[in-house]
Amino acid sequence: MDFNPFKILEYFTFGKSRLEQEKIDLLEEVSALSTELIPYSKEDADLLSYTCTNKSNRGDKLKGVFVSIYDEPMLAFVMKNYNSSKLKQMMAVNTANHKLLYIKTPKSIQCYFNDQQIGFMTDDYKFYSMKKRLAGRINHGGEGSYSRVIYKDKELGIINDLSFDSPFPKRVFDMINNTLTAEGEIILITTAFYFLVDKLSKS
Repeated sequence: MDFNPFKILEYFTFGKSRLEQEKIDLLEEVSALSTELIPYSKEDADLLSYTCTNKSNRGDKLKGVFVSIYDEPMLAFVMKNYNSSKLKQMMAVNTANHKLLYIKTPKSIQCYFNDQQIGFMTDDYKFYSMKKRLAGRINHGGEGSYSRVIYKDKELGIINDLSFDSPFPKRVFDMINNTLTAEGEIILITTAFYFLVDKLSKS
């Protein structure tokens, strides 16, 4: 069956009011983890590390705070899984100045950036714009390899392999393009943050 990320989502069996309440609860929970986050900018993005503090993994919910290589809190997240035929997962990710929300259904992952829907993702980390165009993707190199964030065939950044062992705090990004446009930065943040938490949940 061909993938169609743009089919209108049907939440009726889950309940619209329950969906809205679940979203509110998730955003409040990630907001409570975000009070001490340091400002996040593309100039400082390479300081983000894989080290996760305040990590809690209870049943259907995973949450925590990723810190910099200097142990400063940079990124808070809460991810919750659902046993529903219409809603599979919601994930909220905050920096001090960015708010991202991902709503995963059997068809796609809706992506919201600062309260505005900007597109959809697939399970293999392809990002589609609201105009139904493939705008970005993560070329996942597999265990032991780098992953590359691509936007319009340009490399936005390279993500270090999570499984690589290091005695020091390990950076998430091996390289970030120093000529990022505002649009490119949004694509990088949206895809890389989802990738980061998704991989943590499976490690």
